[in-house]
Amino acid sequence: MRKKKGKFTRLESLMGLDRSHIEDETLRNALWYQAGIPRDVALEILSQEDIGSFIVRDSSTHPGCFALSVRVPKFSNPSGISHYLIMKTADGVKLKGLDKEWSNVVSLVTHHSIMAEMLPCTLKVPRDTTNPAFKNCDKDDKEEDPDYQRLADFSSMMEALKE
Repeated sequence: MRKKKGKFTRLESLMGLDRSHIEDETLRNALWYQAGIPRDVALEILSQEDIGSFIVRDSSTHPGCFALSVRVPKFSNPSGISHYLIMKTADGVKLKGLDKEWSNVVSLVTHHSIMAEMLPCTLKVPRDTTNPAFKNCDKDDKEEDPDYQRLADFSSMMEALKE
């Protein structure tokens, strides 16, 4: 996610909020999960973000389900934001309209950050996401090298070319 003149974007600011109230531990650690954000706030926040940026939130119209709000290319949706329903199933979760199931929301998001499937773009997982398995001593110096082209940057360039 981009920073604007040394300040965090609005989406990054949300990621710093207290998350102790979230019961599901996998979602508590997923900074892109913002349980109580209403649809209109998700629209406002994502409109300022890069294509592929997303928020998963509790669905306000389908209790027990989640909503995946994604910043998408304008050719996909003139508003630039699309919403997808994540439904709970007996074995996990799935996107409405797709038969494939995942064991949990984190697995669904991870999959769609690599493969778009029915989405118009891959999900752009925030770079600042903390993974408990990844420690500071594991950091690769390539992340600090401005000449190092990350796969995520390549994916973003390819998405931009589609516009």
